[in-house]
Formats: sequence, C-alpha cells, structure tokens
Amino acid sequence: MFSNKDFEKLCFLYRTEGEPKNISIETFCSKNGIPYAQFNTWYRNTHKHIAPVSIIGPPEISSDQPAAGISFTLRLSNGMEISQEHSCLIIRGYE
Repeated sequence: MFSNKDFEKLCFLYRTEGEPKNISIETFCSKNGIPYAQFNTWYRNTHKHIAPVSIIGPPEISSDQPAAGISFTLRLSNGMEISQEHSCLIIRGYE
C-alpha cells in the first residue's frame, strides 16, 4: 500500500522530471512502480481546485430594451453554490 508521502513524492518528481520531458503520468507511474489507478485516485481526492471565474459586466443593452438586473445561481454537485445578484457575487458552501 502506498502512503500520501509516496504519492506526493511521485507528483513532485513528475513535475520536475517527467513533465519537462513530455512523459505521460501513466508511463512515469509505471517506471516508478506505482499503479497509475491508485495514483489517479489519490490525486483526484487530494487536489480539488476551484477554477477562477471573471464576470466582466452586464451585457450591453440597447436603448429600446428595458434595463434589467442580471442574476444567476450555479449549484455544483459538491454542494457549492455561486450566485450573482445584480452587482453582488455570493459564494456559499465551500470549506
């Protein structure tokens, strides 16, 4: 059984040695004696990222359209909720 330290070390080695040589992570795992499926499961469970999102502004409204506020709610499967209500961005549920 491999530990978190084993996977962390492999990840560091891959970023410093494998990526610059364009070696796939699957090949790198195999050469280092670590099953890719186990590494991939560890990586997905420990490296959760939030992608930055930029809201540039409201769409342009022509003079013949009534002015309206923009609002939306985005609910993700992990329970995180992102809402935009007029000019206020609200993020809920992320730890």
